Amino acid sequence: MSSGYLQNDFSYKLVTQKGSGSHVILGILILLIGIGAGLYSQNDTIIYLAIAAGIIIIISSFLMIIKQYERAIILRLGKYNRQVGPGIQTRLPFADNIFVVDIRE
Repeated sequence: MSSGYLQNDFSYKLVTQKGSGSHVILGILILLIGIGAGLYSQNDTIIYLAIAAGIIIIISSFLMIIKQYERAIILRLGKYNRQVGPGIQTRLPFADNIFVVDIRE
């Protein structure tokens, strides 16, 4: 057997990784496409809706929810930053790697 983790390995199920920068990219694309469509059609409502939707998606990428039975370890640029408990936590989308540990028995 190899020394790597297997899909059925017990420790593999206890630690998962959360977070990606895809929400930030999606929010920026919505902003750009919405503003472009609003300017092309000369409609201010489209511009305002695109700005609101884009900003909400970008802000949501900075938040994560840790469940009651989980703990998270945050690595900033690969270096240990902090350990967080349950609740709403903040992160930097492209700089932080979050490893979530399930502490249920």
